[in-house]
Amino acid sequence: MAYPNTAEDGLDDESAPAASEGSVNVVVTIHARGAERGTQWLRGGWRLFIAAPGMWIVLTIVFLLIFIMLNLVPVIGMLLALVLAPALSGGVLLAARDADAGRPLDLGRLFEPLLTQGVRGDIVILGLLYAGAHVAAAVVSMLLLLVTADLSALDPGQLSGHVGVDPGSAASMGLGVLFACLIWLALGVAVMVVFFYAIPLIVLAALPPIHAIGQGVRGLLRNALPLLVLGLVWTVLALLASLPMMLGWLVLWPVTWAAWYTSYRDIFDPAEVIPGVSGD
Repeated sequence: MAYPNTAEDGLDDESAPAASEGSVNVVVTIHARGAERGTQWLRGGWRLFIAAPGMWIVLTIVFLLIFIMLNLVPVIGMLLALVLAPALSGGVLLAARDADAGRPLDLGRLFEPLLTQGVRGDIVILGLLYAGAHVAAAVVSMLLLLVTADLSALDPGQLSGHVGVDPGSAASMGLGVLFACLIWLALGVAVMVVFFYAIPLIVLAALPPIHAIGQGVRGLLRNALPLLVLGLVWTVLALLASLPMMLGWLVLWPVTWAAWYTSYRDIFDPAEVIPGVSGD
């Protein structure tokens, strides 16, 4: 799904060799889009959803059930869910590509990144990095929480050797918890920035993990404004989707996935360039 380029969009385009495998170089062009693209990506996601709403809902339910079942297993299941998240999300993007091309949605697409030789290794590596980043963020937040809790439990009298109770310790501990939560949220946003477009660049453009992460971050930062608009509108839609017993999420979730795919297609333009062969 393509959008017409404006003069503003074209001024900020950049191309860079992102990866090389054998005799084929993959060159990714990153477009800087205007703020209005944020709502256009959501509308594009909606168009892909209404092309096959029933199948999209089935795919969403299967996706959610997989992660619910995995998270029922303490520690190991939760870690496995994090490792598999990029691969299964990549499968959803493959389904979105089928919808964009007018092909019927296939539930098997959900697992295709794990079954395709060449992609499987790269997406699993990305999954391990993704899980590691989330674990690191949780550990840092927990350490900050423990440190602030210990400090808030002490008052000047205790530090000087006198036994006493600080009447403001509960409030201080509450502020410490809030601070730790804000740090965890900030780290979570950072993880999203790093991996958001790396997943489609691996699954749809066959870039290796490190190159995909680098190009993905560049593309996201160059399109921070339209993505911010998308996020603000999405927040309102999320509130509305939560009202009827959360049932609206059965629609919003696949629309969000399809909008993610649409934004990727609009921002990135990967092409294979074979040395010695010139294009028109």
